Amino acid sequence: MLRLFPLAAALCLVADVTWAQAPAEAQPDRSKPLTLGQPFAAQFVGGQRHHRYTFEIEEPGLLMASVDATRGSGDFDLQVHRVGAGVLPQGQSNFDVGGMPTSERVALHVREPGGYAIDIRDADEERVGYEVVAVFVPMPIAIPQDPDGDAGSPPALEAGAAIRGRLDATGGDRFDWYALPAADAGHLTVTSRSGGADLILAAYRVGDLSYDIAYSDQDLRGELGHEALMISLDEDTRYVLRVSSYDDEAHYTIQVEHAPVREPGEGLLRVTETGEAP
Repeated sequence: MLRLFPLAAALCLVADVTWAQAPAEAQPDRSKPLTLGQPFAAQFVGGQRHHRYTFEIEEPGLLMASVDATRGSGDFDLQVHRVGAGVLPQGQSNFDVGGMPTSERVALHVREPGGYAIDIRDADEERVGYEVVAVFVPMPIAIPQDPDGDAGSPPALEAGAAIRGRLDATGGDRFDWYALPAADAGHLTVTSRSGGADLILAAYRVGDLSYDIAYSDQDLRGELGHEALMISLDEDTRYVLRVSSYDDEAHYTIQVEHAPVREPGEGLLRVTETGEAP
């Protein structure tokens, strides 16, 4: 049965996930085309934890997606992403609708035509059946296409340096992408300030934009746009950063720092037997 839900209620269910961590797999256990408006029944079996459903959208409009368990128990995580642009703002849900960990909803405006996908992950390893459905309602959205909304060739950020940027949603510029500094070990920390605009930071592995490995929309100390995230670096893995905002216009500053791996005791002050520093 097709499950539709009131738009106002659906929008209230959309919230932010902070410090999200990616699962080990970079690709889904299964990928399948999904027909908009038609429910599809499936199940996680044989240790599967990640399913993906792909579809095309040809015009701007409102996209609503839901997943509900039909049998068994688990803990679902639902994401909607545009191919080449990562998980969309307000396109992520792990909020357990009605207190049910296997019931998730998202509703968001889609502005650009192209390929989209729904990712469903189950945090538990139990066998569980579910039904997924995506409903699209065309509607005009008079906003130009984002000129740099993809992560193809982003400008590079340098550790220890700050850069300034600007988002202009009314002009079509809703995302800014940056290549994070390359390093084989240690941690990268990314912080932002905006002077009042509400920012969202999300980091991804290059080549896998389906799931952010770090996410921040926490408004540190109650300050809109004051965000921070940390990435534990893997050898030979490169990362990109996406900056977006809930506001129509946002001027921001991004700062990146690299903390290398230290040996135990490295950098500590040594004290002699007399109690004095050498």
